[in-house]
Amino acid sequence: MPAHADLLVVERLLTPDDTPSLATARELHTMCNTGGRERTADHYARLLNAAGLDLVAHTPLPLGARTLHVRRA
Repeated sequence: MPAHADLLVVERLLTPDDTPSLATARELHTMCNTGGRERTADHYARLLNAAGLDLVAHTPLPLGARTLHVRRA
């Protein structure tokens, strides 16, 4: 990824508390069918940071999705 590039990821984020969310149902579906999982914004930030990237922001989209704005650290 070039230094000047930004990465946009569309994802449903789990809520940091127990607030009901479509992401919770999606996580169960993903875990059962592919072994994957949904994450909170903080978890994405830590995961991206370990890969040398920064989570700059996350912006809400319809139906509970968010756009994650990522840049090289």
